[in-house]
Amino acid sequence: KVKNCLHIHEWGEDVLFIMPQYRRPPEIRQPESFIDVANVVEHFYTHPNKYGIDHTKIGIEGASGGGYIASGVGMIMA
Repeated sequence: KVKNCLHIHEWGEDVLFIMPQYRRPPEIRQPESFIDVANVVEHFYTHPNKYGIDHTKIGIEGASGGGYIASGVGMIMA
């Protein structure tokens, strides 16, 4: 899950920036892409001490196709 992240960066004192890889259509059908990214978010939520983060302050965002994925992840995790 996390091993598939392209980048994990610290951005300032309070921000950890993660860019996970996820499977894309047409090789898969939705909601598989949403589930891939939701699994990464869940991993960070359940292992906050490993990354030095506050699990109550996790957000997700994206532009264009990334926004589509972010909205799908939000629906899955709600």
